[in-house]
Amino acid sequence: MEIIRIKSLSGYINAIKKIKDGAIENGKEAWFRGVSNENYELVPGTVWRNIKENVHTGIIEEWQNEYLLYSNEELQDGFDIYALAQHYGLPTRLLDWTVSPLIALYFSLEKEEIKDKRVVWAIDPIALNKKMTDWDGHLSVSDRFLRKEHNLDNYLPESFSGNDKSELMTGPISIRVQPRNKRIISQKGCFTIHGTSAESVDKVLEDIPYSIVKMEINGKKTRDKILNELYLLGVSEDSVFQDLNAFSSRLKRTWGLNS
Repeated sequence: MEIIRIKSLSGYINAIKKIKDGAIENGKEAWFRGVSNENYELVPGTVWRNIKENVHTGIIEEWQNEYLLYSNEELQDGFDIYALAQHYGLPTRLLDWTVSPLIALYFSLEKEEIKDKRVVWAIDPIALNKKMTDWDGHLSVSDRFLRKEHNLDNYLPESFSGNDKSELMTGPISIRVQPRNKRIISQKGCFTIHGTSAESVDKVLEDIPYSIVKMEINGKKTRDKILNELYLLGVSEDSVFQDLNAFSSRLKRTWGLNS
């Protein structure tokens, strides 16, 4: 795994060029994930919270039954409802990624942390699928053939799939869902979905050359400088989250009301 240390926004852009030009084999298809703490593993909420599958199924079933009380987004497909739950903070077996390196960079920098050691990961989603399913390409849940051929519904909780946990796949794999909610659209979102295995994505890919890159951003001064440059480029709270809370957060920040 290649490690690149980032000290400026221009240095980050150069790193992305390197990824697109071959540091990752399918670099033009690379996915990105930014985390504010280098100790955060590439595993979903159900894993790092150690949530048992029966508890997870119960939470998701309750979400499925009642989310329309609070949302205008009436969804039919289990993957769409599952992705919506993920984006609003429920622990799922989904892990968020984005095709936008700037969105990933923003997520790595947005939170104040005691230790300013942040990471943006870049992976080859095709290499991940090739290893886990022998499919040399993207897995889109809207493709009926791929969905059936690779048993994608068996990654969903029981309330969506109708299958019990004994049929849960191992994973992880990289999937694309249709952009049916504002956050997936604004964040250019995509996902890895994890099954019975607790293994992190970087561990799965570590034996595949040119499949993963780790970009490290260290120090408060570097963090503040790059974050302010992102703000200048229009990458900010409301452009990423596109809701009134995020809009209010940006107004408070720009008018100096956060202290």
